[in-house]
Order: sequence, then structure tokens, then C-alpha cells
Amino acid sequence: MPPEQEEFEESIVGDARRARAKMVAECGGDLERLVQELMGEQAKHPERVVNLRAIKDRARKKGA
Repeated sequence: MPPEQEEFEESIVGDARRARAKMVAECGGDLERLVQELMGEQAKHPERVVNLRAIKDRARKKGA
């Protein structure tokens, strides 16, 4: 493994990669199933979903 990649593996990037690999493995490598499960979780917890369009609109209105 190149030194740069080793550095990432010990950081938040590595944590994100490991989490992704675990989720994909739990879905048997089926990315469509993974997306469906993630969408289901999103539907269960809409208060945790970030709406970037709304944030950008608010920022635009503040600046106007």
C-alpha cells in the first residue's frame, strides 16, 4: 500500500471506507439492495436528512 494511502486508512477517510465496505458486505455486494436500505433508513428518520437546496436558498436570501 502506498504511504499516502496508509495515511488515509488511519484517518476519517479510512473510517468511511471501512463503514462502506461493511455495509456493502452486509448486503451481499448488492448495491441496489444497499441503496434501498439506505433510502428506507432515510424515510424512517427524515429529521436527520440535510436538504442542501433549502440551505442554499436560505443563504441566497440572507445575501440578497
